[in-house]
Amino acid sequence: MNIVSVLLTLLLSGLMAGCSTITEKDLVDLQSHNDTVKKEAIQKLTRGENFFLSLIGPFLNRGMEKKAVSIMVESLSGAKTSEDIQLSILKAMGELGKRTEVPVSPLIEGLKDGNPQIRLQAVESLGKIKNERSVPALIQLLKSETDKYPVIWALGEIGDKSAVPALNRLLASRDKYVRYNANKALSKIR
Repeated sequence: MNIVSVLLTLLLSGLMAGCSTITEKDLVDLQSHNDTVKKEAIQKLTRGENFFLSLIGPFLNRGMEKKAVSIMVESLSGAKTSEDIQLSILKAMGELGKRTEVPVSPLIEGLKDGNPQIRLQAVESLGKIKNERSVPALIQLLKSETDKYPVIWALGEIGDKSAVPALNRLLASRDKYVRYNANKALSKIR
């Protein structure tokens, strides 16, 4: 019986060794004034979890992830945040949104940014998070954005039926790729 316990303990510790966990140091690094340090901390957050952690994820305390998200949201609203850090934060929020609650309002604000890269990353993250509250803002962006494909993809990923009329209008587009992607998104919603 002791050998079984020892083997299970070794197996569990081996699985946990490869885990990506957020530490207090990571939270401090997220608040660093050094963009390199901050970006490394953000990238650590986007690495995700190993298979074992994904299985026990619902039972874990996600307090550190929530603190990290809060720090990143605060950084996004800061006037001195570089474009590179903004992009990294938006990407990390999309990844974290798969396993913990992420507020969509900062991502929706990103849809209004003058920088097309910021808008694109906000769209991608909203598609990963799949929060229906972002659908009206994505539909609004669809009307003005020249690169409609990512927005169409995000609407399909979210799967909210309120996007159907906007996607149906795209089926009449002259651009065959817009029509194709709108049809694909509609098939995900139905």
